[in-house]
Amino acid sequence: MCSFLPHMRATNVVFLIAGLCVTPAAAGPTAHTGDQGVRIELRLNKPVYTAREPVEITLTVSNPASAAVTFQFPTGQMFDVLVTRQGKLMWQWSQGRAFTQAFTSLTLSPGESRVFNERWDQRDTQGRYVPAGEYEMLAVFPTEVGLVPRAGADGPQVRFQIVK
Repeated sequence: MCSFLPHMRATNVVFLIAGLCVTPAAAGPTAHTGDQGVRIELRLNKPVYTAREPVEITLTVSNPASAAVTFQFPTGQMFDVLVTRQGKLMWQWSQGRAFTQAFTSLTLSPGESRVFNERWDQRDTQGRYVPAGEYEMLAVFPTEVGLVPRAGADGPQVRFQIVK
């Protein structure tokens, strides 16, 4: 469960990266959303990749509010990233990773951000390189016990291409 404000009922918090926009300061697609005053941003380093070129992923969780925000996670996992193609799950960052099986918390002070940098090597869930084509990326912030990130979740996603 997560706690955003005192006296507020905890709810599932899944941040689907909403919208696709490219800003002059960003070389690749950037998507962001906000919930309860927290801003989540997903950024790729470019919109088009050659086959087998690493995809650089930056996920930033920011608290622009004037009060601290604390998130509670059921394990050591604080986020997940999924890549889909035509609605089919191609890759999931957390697959095959081990996380501590203890509750973890993340507190962001007013104005504070936490940045997670990851890299996808363009291999699918079976370890094979994915084919050229258009892909979608979804970021998830799993803060409730039993929450399972899934492909095809509601909401717009960051799109990018892989070319030969």
